[in-house]
Amino acid sequence: MTNNQLTGKYTRLRAELEADYAESAWSLGRSGRIDRIAGELAEIERTLAVQRLGARLINVDESPAEQRYGTRHAAA
Repeated sequence: MTNNQLTGKYTRLRAELEADYAESAWSLGRSGRIDRIAGELAEIERTLAVQRLGARLINVDESPAEQRYGTRHAAA
């Protein structure tokens, strides 16, 4: 899934989750649905985080010392 697809799915699931929480009558079926949506949201968040981290790692133009300590300490 692309980043845009994941973001769209995340937005849709958040809206579904908010709607389910807004319901005053909680039933066993509804709590299962909430658990499922929360699990899907967590998976999407992990995937987006990995994608963002991967993009940062691919675009790094700094030396390992600069990455670790920042450019201010790299010369020391």
